Amino acid sequence: MGGRPPARWEPEGLSPGIHPRSVTPGIETQTPISSPETHCEKPSPLPPPGVHIRLDWMRLVGNEASFDRLQALLVGTFGEPTSDSRSAKWFRGGMNWHPGVMLSYGHPSGIIQLDVRGERLTILGTDAAIQLMRQVYALLGFYATRLDAAIDFVGQGVDLHRNAAESCRRGELCRIRRYADDSEYTSANEATRLLLKLGKRESAVCGRIYDKGLETKSAPQGVWERLEIEYKEDRAQSLALRLLESPEEWPRTLREAVFGSLDFRINSGRSEIDRRPRSVWWERLVAGTHCRPIAPSPAGSSFESWWEWGRTSFAARFLQIAQILQVRPSDLLALLTQDLSPSGTESSATIDLRTTLASGQYPVSLQKFALRSHGSICSAFNADPYSNAKLASGRAASQWVLDHP
Repeated sequence: MGGRPPARWEPEGLSPGIHPRSVTPGIETQTPISSPETHCEKPSPLPPPGVHIRLDWMRLVGNEASFDRLQALLVGTFGEPTSDSRSAKWFRGGMNWHPGVMLSYGHPSGIIQLDVRGERLTILGTDAAIQLMRQVYALLGFYATRLDAAIDFVGQGVDLHRNAAESCRRGELCRIRRYADDSEYTSANEATRLLLKLGKRESAVCGRIYDKGLETKSAPQGVWERLEIEYKEDRAQSLALRLLESPEEWPRTLREAVFGSLDFRINSGRSEIDRRPRSVWWERLVAGTHCRPIAPSPAGSSFESWWEWGRTSFAARFLQIAQILQVRPSDLLALLTQDLSPSGTESSATIDLRTTLASGQYPVSLQKFALRSHGSICSAFNADPYSNAKLASGRAASQWVLDHP
């Protein structure tokens, strides 16, 4: 991979199977990047009065074979890197574009990782961020492992932190099941930080409600409050595909996803949460919004189990045998299947696969493969720059195939 600067490898207990969603510090622990000034102008910390919706973090992961093409795209977008010394944790090296863009490489799993943080996304704007995501996806082999979406309330007087904290103490928090108030006060009981953590940090969906004005020291308490939801794993990819499919509708998409990721309902004792009335303050806040949570992808089906068995019990050994024989895996596979015909009987795995496709879905286990593969599957669905993302989105995949013979 040409163009990468040398860097020192400092392992920190990495397991080779570590998921790339967890290899860097998060929104609470990420330290600022100290880099020379560039042509980018830092925006004013305090937005104008109103309700502002935005992406606040974007993490895309792909195969290291795409490093040179991704580097060229980033140089064309942001100019030459301002630093080559910083990388995400567990990666050997990195390239940085100040502020807030980091490309990390040298992971034992053969992946590269692009992080675009909030300070850069503020400069870019969400329209340009989605366009950048589309361009990265067009390289083939990339998928989202983290997306943060934020709604800022500036000068709206919604008392977001206070209302949410009181609702949590009354047992009204729904969808997300844990909370922790991590606010800080002086001895005179003046707030220096208002922060309500929602959910577990390692979960696929977690959130924060906090006073952004206090955090940035740009506004008095209550002037600028933020509701922020962090999506990881399959939820990040699902949200990314929603944004790519309807990029012009991203404000509605993000609003529906954020408001759909949590709920506050009066603890009436009813087991059916949807039948409980919403808390008055929350009902006013989400009024007129169709709350659409990012649902988890179904897992554990017969096909999923077969696929996992194939990867863990067969595929790794098959590659080892190909390596011993010093032949390409594709040639060995051709030899293995020579003179064979597809099985004429059905199994639970094949029935499950047919049912999944007939319902307009696409198997969860193949979603990342469809986005990462450089082989025939992606070629077959290369009618437009992100058709492989359409394939993985699970929306009318069967019909899309019929429409593109």
